[in-house]
Amino acid sequence: MRILLYKNIWIEHVKVGIWVDGPFSGLHVVGIIIRDTFADGINLHKGVSNVIIEQSIIRNTGDDGMAMWSDQLPDTGNNLRFNTVQVPVLANAIAIYGGSDNSANDNYVADSICEGGGLQVSNRFGSVLLSGVTTMARNTVNRCGAPNHDNTAHNGALWFWPQDGAMNSLVNINDTVIEDSSYAGITFWGSQLTNTHFNNITITMAPYAIEVNGLNGQAYFKDVVASKLTTGGIHSCDNGFKLVQESGDSGWSDTHCP
Repeated sequence: MRILLYKNIWIEHVKVGIWVDGPFSGLHVVGIIIRDTFADGINLHKGVSNVIIEQSIIRNTGDDGMAMWSDQLPDTGNNLRFNTVQVPVLANAIAIYGGSDNSANDNYVADSICEGGGLQVSNRFGSVLLSGVTTMARNTVNRCGAPNHDNTAHNGALWFWPQDGAMNSLVNINDTVIEDSSYAGITFWGSQLTNTHFNNITITMAPYAIEVNGLNGQAYFKDVVASKLTTGGIHSCDNGFKLVQESGDSGWSDTHCP
């Protein structure tokens, strides 16, 4: 059973646009506009499942634009789709923190400011570790990535961070357009990551296509094409993480250790 709880509502100048604590299932959010919040635009927190958030516009949030945070209990089977998220401050446009079988598809995200990127998949903030299949597909990421004032690494337009524990479950990033990144198109931080796959990704106008910082494991790339890179293909001084190029990859084979 799906509950239609939010439809065609405008929310602005509040702490959080929509924050829902689980466990519960079946929320459907359609056509929301959220602007100028002090913290998150939307956060699905602690055991939320089978939620669809779609066709919504979120802009100028003081934390994540849209997030699934599996604090204590896993968020499961949720889908963020056909949304526009712009100008997140201090965090990401869309983030999945732990949980199982969640997805973010067909979204447009742009203009992250600092401490965050466009799309993030991670084990962070004490979340229940990722499991099942996590999917991000057919998203467009413009002018994202940012400096991080607490870390020597940068935040990529897409970034992956196994901070609290290894990311060994399947993560699929498909059919994604990354344009005009502030630093790398894709960034990896953390401890261990072993089963993340990139398929049909274009990276245009970035200092680097990929940055690797301090982790072990491997990620897999197929038809990942980079162009107009201003510095180089890969920024990495690490030998413990392998970028497995399967087929159709081009424009980012060179490695630099600044």
